[in-house]
Amino acid sequence: MSFIHILLLIILFYLPFIFLKFGLRKKITHPPTLFCAIFSFVLSMAYIAHITLGFYEISYESYAIYGLGNLSFIAGGMITDALNRRNIKNSTQLVINKQEITLLKILIFTLLLYFPIAYSEFKHATPDMPLALKILRIRERGLEEQVYSTITNNMIILSSCLVMYMTFIFSIKKINVYYYSLTFVLFCAYNFMTGTRAAIILISIACIFIYLLNTNKNNKTSKLFLLSVGMTAIILGALVAIFMGKDGMERDESLLANLNKVVDNYFSYTVQGVILFDNYVIGREKITPNWDILSGSAEVINKITSSNIFKTDSKFSEFSHFAKDKDGNVCTIYFAIYPLYGLVGVILFFLLYGTVCTILYNHGPGIVSVLVGYINATLCLNIFNEQVFINIIFTIKFICFLLLIRCFERIK
Repeated sequence: MSFIHILLLIILFYLPFIFLKFGLRKKITHPPTLFCAIFSFVLSMAYIAHITLGFYEISYESYAIYGLGNLSFIAGGMITDALNRRNIKNSTQLVINKQEITLLKILIFTLLLYFPIAYSEFKHATPDMPLALKILRIRERGLEEQVYSTITNNMIILSSCLVMYMTFIFSIKKINVYYYSLTFVLFCAYNFMTGTRAAIILISIACIFIYLLNTNKNNKTSKLFLLSVGMTAIILGALVAIFMGKDGMERDESLLANLNKVVDNYFSYTVQGVILFDNYVIGREKITPNWDILSGSAEVINKITSSNIFKTDSKFSEFSHFAKDKDGNVCTIYFAIYPLYGLVGVILFFLLYGTVCTILYNHGPGIVSVLVGYINATLCLNIFNEQVFINIIFTIKFICFLLLIRCFERIK
C-alpha cells in the first residue's frame, strides 16, 4: 500500500512539478507551479505523519480527487501560456505621481488616527480580563455576531488592502521603509484585535509574493524583508494560538514555554485539511458538507437585494479526527467543490481557475501583481480553506481599492 501512495504522489504531483519548474522553467510564483508545489509538499508531510505519528492515512480516492484538481489547474495555465506566448508586461517604472503618494500617506495617517477609537471598541468588547482571555472571547463572539462597528470593520479591511499595495510601492522603491513599516504595524494591530490569525498569515504571505513578483529576490534587502515579514506572521499567529489555548497551550506561559506545542499546532494545521477532506470522501466520520464555492456570490446577492434569496451556510465545518487524539475542522478548497459538484465540478473549476490566475500572472510586475500576490497567498492556504470566492466580499473590496489607486495613477 505504501508503494502505491508514493507512486500516486510521484505521478500526480512530483512529475508535473518537475515538468513545470525544470522543463518549462516556471518560477515558484507561477500559480500552477505554486499550487502543485503546495499540495505536493502537504500530501508528502501527511504521508510522513501517517507512518511516523499515526495520523490517518489518505485514501486512493482522495489522491485521485487532489490529482485531478492539480492537473486541471496546470492544464488551465498551460493552455493560457500556449495561446498567449507573448507575455504582457506592465512596466515596474510606473509614474507614481504626487497625488497618489499623498493619497497613500493620508490613508496611513487615517488608520493611525482612528486606531485609538478601534482600540476603545476592543477594550470595551468584553469585561475587564487578561489579554489572552479577551482575545479568546472576541474570537468566540465574532463567530456569532459583529463585534466592532461597521467603520472599524472597514478600517480593518483597509489596513489589509493598504499594506499589500504599499508592499508593491516599497518593492519598486517609491516610498521609504518608515512609511512601509508603519503601515505593516498598523495592519498587524488592527487584525490582531479580531482574535484570529488567519488574516495576518494570509496577508503577510501575500506581501511576500507581491515583493517577489516585483523585485530581485536574491539581494540582501529582499532576504531581510522576506525574513522579517515571515517571522512576524509566524510569531503573531503563534501568540493568537496561545491566547486561544489551542492544542493544550498554556495561556499564562510565554511563547518559548509553549514552543513545542506551537510547532505541533503549525504542523497539525499544515496536514489536517487533506486528511479531514478524506474523512468526508470515504465516510470515516460523518461530516455534513456546508462549504460552497459559490456561497460568497450568494451572500453578495443577498446583501444587494436586502433579502435571503439564497441560503448561506456557516463557513465553519464540523470537527472530526485526523488522528486518534487530534481533531480539526479545516477541509481544503476541495470541500467547497466536490460535495456539491462532484468530479466534473472539480475539473471545470480548477481548469477555469488555472486559466484566470495565469492570465493575471502573465501581466508581469505592476499593479496587477498586487492581486496576483493575494491570489498566490490564497493558493498556499487552500490546504485549509478557500478565500477568494467564499470571502468574495473582501476580494471585491480589494479590487475596488486597486481600481481607485489606478485612477490616481492616471492623474496628470
